This record gives sequence, C-alpha cells and structure tokens, in this order.
Amino acid sequence: MMSIPFMDQSVTSIASSSTHFDPIPHRSLHSPASTSSLPVWKSYLYNLQMQAPKPIPIVCRTPQPRRPKQYGSEFHGLLSRTDADQLMSTAVDGSYLVRESLNPPNSYTLAIKFN
Repeated sequence: MMSIPFMDQSVTSIASSSTHFDPIPHRSLHSPASTSSLPVWKSYLYNLQMQAPKPIPIVCRTPQPRRPKQYGSEFHGLLSRTDADQLMSTAVDGSYLVRESLNPPNSYTLAIKFN
C-alpha cells in the first residue's frame, strides 16, 4: 500500500500567510536526483494546476455598497444560489463570482464554473 506523505506546517500555512513558499528544495534542478525524490502529491498538484482553466471574473454591473474590501468587481452582493447559477449558465470554464449567501447570514460563497 502506497502512502502519501503528510504536508508539513510550511505547506499548510501558505493559505493563511503571504510568505513565499518554494515547494522544491534548493538543489540543482539539472541533476537526475532532483526530481526523483519529490513526493507524489507535489507532481499531482502541479498537474492538476496545469489542467485548471484560467480564472475569469464575472463582473458585477451594479454598485455594491456593502462589498467587503477584500473583494473586487467579482462580488455580486446578496445573491441567491439560483440567481448565481443563472449568471454562471452562459459563462465559460474558469469563470467565477463571489456572492453573499442568504443562509447562513454574513457568509460568502465562491462560485466557479468548471466542466
């Protein structure tokens, strides 16, 4: 049975930190041993990232006075899932929007069109 190595703390903290994380140890990239010792999950994540569509924001055309400062023009305010699905129906792969959820209150949802 093959085991996948656990991600160490430096990997798991990249989502909550603005520090740079270099997933490849600093050694010569030209030596044959440089890629053979990389854990399986790193190449899998890299391949998954390469297959992912480029992000395309679905821009909100109406002013959103309650827009949190961390969101840009992709924020659509208080929007039901049905309305978000309708906006996404004509979008291409990689399109996304952020909406304020109806339930639970004061929460946000990221909607992404993929396949």
